Amino acid sequence: MLTALVLAVAPSVPAQQPARMGAVPVRAKPSSPPRRPSVTADFGATVSNIFGSIRWEWGDGPGLFSGDAFRSKRHDAFDTAKNMLAVVVSGPNAATGFVLHEGNRTWLYTNAHVVRDRPVVRATMLDGTTLALGAREYAVGRDLARFAIAARPALELRSGLPGVGDRVTVLGNSDGRGVITEINGRILGVGPSEIEVDAAFTAGNSGSPVIDTRGRVVAVASYLRNCRNDRDWSKRNTRFNGVRRFALRLQGVRWEPAK
Repeated sequence: MLTALVLAVAPSVPAQQPARMGAVPVRAKPSSPPRRPSVTADFGATVSNIFGSIRWEWGDGPGLFSGDAFRSKRHDAFDTAKNMLAVVVSGPNAATGFVLHEGNRTWLYTNAHVVRDRPVVRATMLDGTTLALGAREYAVGRDLARFAIAARPALELRSGLPGVGDRVTVLGNSDGRGVITEINGRILGVGPSEIEVDAAFTAGNSGSPVIDTRGRVVAVASYLRNCRNDRDWSKRNTRFNGVRRFALRLQGVRWEPAK
């Protein structure tokens, strides 16, 4: 039996015991040339000469650490988007929104299941600013919604098709706790209207932008599907026999005003 789970959560639900998700083991590897001791982590950071410099290889180019001046490409996702992210609350639902320009207007995007049939929606930016939400629109055939807002800095939408294996980051209100978290992963599949990722997002991440290593929005984290079926021998020992995570693309969307 397939079960789909949308990702808005009620803020009043008590926190459950956290599950270990997305942990990446670190394996020691020999460096080349062997002039310096080197340790390579699976997330792409190569540490050379612990008292010297650290070079990061996450993303489209290296970063550099020396002394107290630390900046990791792994954290550029949040730094790029932090002023364009919002915690969205509508009735019992706690989720995520983000700011994007389209059609000479500025919009706050989220999932339709977060705000549908909710006359009161509150979107708060990370600096504490509460956005004045204007006209509401819904995507035809996709679980997406957007609100017109006053002009402000916005994320960029990635054009063209993403690639399977591309690194992405999901930024959102994981577990509905009111804080934005960063979840890294890769694209596992690409379709006309959605993508599949292995970034372990969860409830509260509804409406979270899935961004690439250049800070561009690839899709909107939307739902999980439990595909586990131990009676289906063809799925045994594959990733398809478990929870799968999907994000909706924004290309080709037709929008209609809320009725």
